[in-house]
Amino acid sequence: MTDVFEEVEEGLRQDKASMLWSRFSPLVYLAGFLIIAAVGFNEYMKVRSANQAVQRMTVFEQAKASLDAGDYVQAEEGFSALAESGSA
Repeated sequence: MTDVFEEVEEGLRQDKASMLWSRFSPLVYLAGFLIIAAVGFNEYMKVRSANQAVQRMTVFEQAKASLDAGDYVQAEEGFSALAESGSA
């Protein structure tokens, strides 16, 4: 008799789990998609920031080379471009 009750309870648990999965599965998929999208966006922003840093370094090096060469007008243009970019 106990086996019959256990089988009925197991069947009820499976039905309840199936009902919960059918109800909340879109939310689980949405959460997974949002996590993947957030990680992808974070990686994109890292690459973008690194590329901008390389561009600013290049401008700085060119301005410094101009300053060392005595071309003050070119050096001023390079350093003012860096100052106006608002980067640290």
